[in-house]
Amino acid sequence: MAIDKACGLFLSNPMLRGHSIEIFSDCLNAVEWINGDNVGSIDHINLVYGIRDALRIHGRAKICWCSRASNSIADDLAKRGALEGGDFCH
Repeated sequence: MAIDKACGLFLSNPMLRGHSIEIFSDCLNAVEWINGDNVGSIDHINLVYGIRDALRIHGRAKICWCSRASNSIADDLAKRGALEGGDFCH
């Protein structure tokens, strides 16, 4: 899940500590699972708890939902990253 990848990136970058971070996703179910009390499918329980832990550790990060139509640039970057196998955060 891309949210998990983003959490790994902000936790591994010391320059981001202490800064507010918003991670946007067009997957409403994932955002609700992470921000709510439920974990959705049992298949995702470890992933959801891991993301919740990352948010708690950072303290100033949050997950937000945005519609797929408004997420076209992020979607394009994610597809490029998947095809090229690289990270775009430097």
